Amino acid sequence: MAEALNDILSNATPPAPEPAPAAEPAATPEPVAAQQTATRDATGKFAPKEPATPQTPEATPEPAKAAPKVDFSEKERALLAAATEERRKRQELERKLAEMNKPPPEPEKPFWDDPEAALKRQTQHLEQSKAQIAQMFIQERIKISEHHARKQYEDFDAKVNEFGQALQEVPGLYQQWLSSPDPAEFAYKTAKNRIELREVGSLEQYKAKIEKEARIKVEAEFKKKMEDLEKQRQSIPDSLSSVTGATGQTSKPVWGGPTPLRDILAR
Repeated sequence: MAEALNDILSNATPPAPEPAPAAEPAATPEPVAAQQTATRDATGKFAPKEPATPQTPEATPEPAKAAPKVDFSEKERALLAAATEERRKRQELERKLAEMNKPPPEPEKPFWDDPEAALKRQTQHLEQSKAQIAQMFIQERIKISEHHARKQYEDFDAKVNEFGQALQEVPGLYQQWLSSPDPAEFAYKTAKNRIELREVGSLEQYKAKIEKEARIKVEAEFKKKMEDLEKQRQSIPDSLSSVTGATGQTSKPVWGGPTPLRDILAR
């Protein structure tokens, strides 16, 4: 079943910003052997120092071995997919049950009891309202653009399905789509180029295909112009003596020279 662009917008998750690099932990200084305090015995002489206990090096953990790659059969893949889907449904059900069992939130305090918390709540409500308005504006713009595109392209549904897959695979495409002046046109052309590029196999072959199509189009236009020119040439009469003017009267006969002598004597 074909999707609409607004369905793709609601299902697609915008790429999250890259996390900031974590700060490197401060280097831990190596343990230094505690200095032994020299002590004196009963005679006033220094007692001999005790030898420092040698530190035993810590055992280096062995690197974990990579798990061997296992090739599953079609039946095993189907069972694995069914088990994954069942686990997802169970986790979703557990999440909903946990939300239902949550204790009711505490009533909000009046403004003068906690002004700082009240201002914070108002700011959050304002930000949520702005985000909802922006989302509604985007959805309406996509809806209008899609309405015009469906009238123009008969295969728009197939291109929408292809574009939905492209959003999950191409980074940065989500932002380009929403910032384009005509989102439906952008989605259609992007999906069309993606399908054509996949069919031809490489960028060079795609360029050759485009050049071939352009050459065929130019040749067809040139051939049609030559045919129209030939028709116009054939419609021109050999003599203009019988051509009527703007008033509808036949023009005067063209003088062909003096009358021959045999024609005069025959009279």
